[in-house]
Amino acid sequence: MARPLRIDYPGAFYHVMNRGLEYRTIYRDKTDYDRFLKIIHKAHLRFGVILHAYCLMPNHYHLLLETPKGHLSRALKHIDGVYTQGFNRKPKRVGPLFQGRFKSILVDMDTYALQVSRYIHLNPVKAHLCEAPEKYPYSSMAAFIGRRDPGDDLETKFILGYFSKNIREARKRMARFTREGMKAGPAKDWDPFHEALAGTILAGQEFMKKARKDRVPAGPDGTVSRLRHPQNTETIQEMAERVRKLGLDAKLTRKLTGYYLTRNGHWSLGEVGKELGGMKISAVCRMVSRFEEYADRKPEFRKALETLAKMSIVNLALAYHREDGT
Repeated sequence: MARPLRIDYPGAFYHVMNRGLEYRTIYRDKTDYDRFLKIIHKAHLRFGVILHAYCLMPNHYHLLLETPKGHLSRALKHIDGVYTQGFNRKPKRVGPLFQGRFKSILVDMDTYALQVSRYIHLNPVKAHLCEAPEKYPYSSMAAFIGRRDPGDDLETKFILGYFSKNIREARKRMARFTREGMKAGPAKDWDPFHEALAGTILAGQEFMKKARKDRVPAGPDGTVSRLRHPQNTETIQEMAERVRKLGLDAKLTRKLTGYYLTRNGHWSLGEVGKELGGMKISAVCRMVSRFEEYADRKPEFRKALETLAKMSIVNLALAYHREDGT
């Protein structure tokens, strides 16, 4: 059976879900839930993904992600892979934790943002884990209605903006809208994975036409035949210059440049090595690997990486919103 299409491009929004192998538990305690969210934060710094809503259930998870720079597959491979490694380490288990590739739906936010967020937040209510969505501790609902600080990992203003420009009014309307989905009827039974076209796109007609035309080229028979991979929005020289503008010492600048180009661009290791003055591919690999180790231990590395990530994400997000006219 052919795999579902994966439409991956900069500036897109996705509803992402993955489930434990054979419906087994993937979070054993609060430590596991917290660690999963920390890994998402690292994916935010590394790949630029933005978390707009989430619900972590005992045997599966739901995420609403924005990808200002693309990299959906790379980000989720990182999240699932790193979490599995840590999960296996504690009880010394081996083998896969998740049932396979994550499921993702490209979401037209102007049409379906509210329905998708409601579906995500109502998961624990439907599973009889809580009486109200805001009472479930491992979802973003409490943060949306002001009962918990969203922190740096969760973006709430974007979705709340669909309800009202006034933050208090937006929170009230979102709470009311979400609870309406608990009543018997179409809202309660609505499922994005059933509604999505071919399990791939959840969108209105105009968004669908644009996506099929601009993002997924049609085959000779008019069918959607293959994905268009994310394209670089900057040249390799422009990306390298972004790092140099941080004003770090030459040694750290060189290491950070190699890491940034490798992890956030679509350049080959050979191209990265050439930009760094003719480094061999093996040397680039070693430098990037060591940089990741240092970034977890050395404050100056972590600070430089976070500064670069924030600058890149803000600039790219603004650019895409301007292109969309928002």
